[in-house]
Amino acid sequence: MKRRLISVVSITLLLVLSLSACSGTGGTAGSTGPADASSSGSPGTAPAKTYTLRLGHEGQGETHPYQYGAEQFAKLVSEKTDGAVSIEIYGNASLGSQKEMVEMVYTGTLDIVENVFSVFESYCPDIGSLVLPFMFDNLDHYWACMDGELGEEISGWLSERGFTMLAVFQNGEIGLESKYPVEVPKDVKGLKFRAPDGQVADAISKNLGLNGTSLALSELYSAFQLGTIECASYQVPNVYSYGFYEVAPYFCELNYQIMGEPVTINTKVFESLPEEYRTALVEAAREAAVLQRDYAQQSVKTWRDEMAGKGATFYYPSESELSQWKDVMNIYDQFPQWQSVLELVKSTKY
Repeated sequence: MKRRLISVVSITLLLVLSLSACSGTGGTAGSTGPADASSSGSPGTAPAKTYTLRLGHEGQGETHPYQYGAEQFAKLVSEKTDGAVSIEIYGNASLGSQKEMVEMVYTGTLDIVENVFSVFESYCPDIGSLVLPFMFDNLDHYWACMDGELGEEISGWLSERGFTMLAVFQNGEIGLESKYPVEVPKDVKGLKFRAPDGQVADAISKNLGLNGTSLALSELYSAFQLGTIECASYQVPNVYSYGFYEVAPYFCELNYQIMGEPVTINTKVFESLPEEYRTALVEAAREAAVLQRDYAQQSVKTWRDEMAGKGATFYYPSESELSQWKDVMNIYDQFPQWQSVLELVKSTKY
């Protein structure tokens, strides 16, 4: 309830700021578009127009890769537009969950969001194809796909629903975290599992025999403590920043999914900007993505070592054990509509 109250207050504040900015420049109150303000110009010249875009994400703390990426993006945007476009960052899930922030961008009450692809599945079902298990060989393969033809296809899917994808940041490789040691599929059967939203996640949970339930990330620590959740998928940055390893210290490094973090902007907001600023936003996002991906990888290594030093156990399955996981998680025949996506991924060189 407290987080919901914060979200409502934050949304109200954003609306007030946006309306105030619009009324100060002759804009139409309530219209979809970035907050803007006019600065004084020389006598006889039109005042220069500046824009403020609001970006939300769920990463906890100043060192989280989401926050780092957002800061690099904001810095580059300011540099490329000579300060005419500024990015206000709202981290720590201060505006709500990823699902809530995507809805805000969709309705135009937030301009930009960083979130995992799967949150878009309710707007674009084909997004679900990106989390099929063991779809990508490794991170190099994943980025070759995201920065290539598959990325272009994803942009098309999202644009049809009113989202413009500027770039893709790194979220992480996905394994399983538990209160108990996990090495092979039978170890998780019957466990109470925090299941991500989406039809692929449901299929994986069913095949593994997990008792899945939906739960906000911010509630997972206490759920592990109470035993209402015993197992969850994980990415190292979230485990470290939320401290989940303190209450569920066993990690099976399956890397069965790779999660990107698309940076998306409301298309109406994006198209309302002058062309030179639209170009600057895209360039800044892509340059920030290069920096963010490198930072995320280096941070993951550091944080994994630190957590291991505090008692966390990271298990790396053998080839035969990994084959067991792949066999149990083979759900591809349940999603024949995504065969073309799979073929595109397999044909992508890296």
